[in-house]
Order: sequence, then C-alpha cells, then structure tokens
Amino acid sequence: HTELVANVVTLFLLLTPFFIQRLRLMRRQKRDMDRRAFQKGYMAGVQGRSKDLCPSGTSHFNWMSGWREGRADHWDGYSGVAGVHKIPV
Repeated sequence: HTELVANVVTLFLLLTPFFIQRLRLMRRQKRDMDRRAFQKGYMAGVQGRSKDLCPSGTSHFNWMSGWREGRADHWDGYSGVAGVHKIPV
C-alpha cells in the first residue's frame, strides 16, 4: 500500500509540469482567438461593413467589440492611410 502511494505521488510530481504547461498553452490559444476575432471585427467596422457579417458562437462578443470600435474610428475619419496607426496589432 505504501509503495502504491509513493508511485502515485511520483507520477503526480512528474506530470504536474506537463499539465501546467498545457493549461498555459490553452489559455494563450483562447486569448489569441479572442484577439483575432476583435481584429477581424475592427477591420470590418473601419471598412464600413455591416455588423450582419458577425460570426455566431464564442467569438461573437469580441468581434462585435472590435466592430464597434472600428465603426467609431470609421466615423471619426480614421480609414485608409489616416487610420493605419489605429489598426490593432
């Protein structure tokens, strides 16, 4: 029984760094998807495109946030060369 507990603890200690790294990677991938949806929405808004192009699903909120900001910049005249510095990176 003691050997089994020792083996489980050893296995846990060996796998913990792997799972922590995997969790960080998953969070970064989610942030990247959110950022990409915002950028796509911003570009659609600044180009004066309709919000009907918004994708449904998990990226909806971020795309619409980007679209609103892009639309405001479009109305303020930040389109074309004048808006190059405003494009989210």
